[in-house]
This record gives sequence, structure tokens and C-alpha cells, in this order.
Amino acid sequence: MSKRRYEYKVAFVDFRGRVSIEGEETLIEDGERMTAFGRRYLNALGEQGWELVGVQPQPVGGAFHIFKRPLAEGEQAEPAKPIEQPEPRWSVPPMHAHPFPPPGPFAEEWFEEGPPPPPPMHRRRPPPDRPIRFVRRHLDGEIEEWDDPAP
Repeated sequence: MSKRRYEYKVAFVDFRGRVSIEGEETLIEDGERMTAFGRRYLNALGEQGWELVGVQPQPVGGAFHIFKRPLAEGEQAEPAKPIEQPEPRWSVPPMHAHPFPPPGPFAEEWFEEGPPPPPPMHRRRPPPDRPIRFVRRHLDGEIEEWDDPAP
């Protein structure tokens, strides 16, 4: 006789009428009562075979609802969905991921997406033999480089 196996699902339900299950959200509809919304959400999961087995209230409001359903012989639990994170947008690339060689003959380098800022009025210019190198990375990945013209 084999042991009974289950798979589990966790849903976060908040007091505003929102249910979030691994990034997929269900919202209360305009004019819908909270109790009707709760029943709609529970019935939808019940039709998929999920049974509510626990509620864990959270201090900030809302609660985690824990569901389970039996697994058939040889069936595997549904894997968790990975978190999709947008690519970070850096105005200055981090040093460990710097795509350019270290600034050799340049007094400074400037990295930014978009047009270069106007030069500050109080800054002294570097010596003529050490120009400023500007590097701009466009959103499409194109890299544009230029030296600050000498006075």
C-alpha cells in the first residue's frame, strides 16, 4: 500500500479584495461584495480540486490560505513559478560588471543612459593631456563614446 501524496498551493488574500497566487492576481470586481468575491475565489480553486486546509493571518493584514489536493500515482507536484525580475537599469554600471576597460589616460568617465548633462560651472577642467571620456549606453544596447573637446 503506497502512502497518500499531496501537492500544496499558497494564496495571499488581503483586506482590499485581492488574491495573489505566485504572481497571478485576482481582484474584486466593481460592486461585488467581499463575501461574494471570497466565494468566487474559493469555488474556482475548489473546481480544480484544491481544498482549503489552513489560514495563516499576517500582522500587516490579510492572510495566507493554504490549499492541498491529492496527487495521482506517479504524478508530480506542480513546480513553483520563478520570479520574473526586470533587468536592472543602471545610470552607473556596477564595478564588477563594468563593460569597459579601466580608465587609463582619462581623468574621469561618465556613464548614463540619455544625453550628457551640462558641465558644472564650479569644476576645473583636467589638464589638456587628460581629456574627459563620455560613454553613453542606449536602451537598445548601442554604446556611444566621445572625448570632451579641449577648450
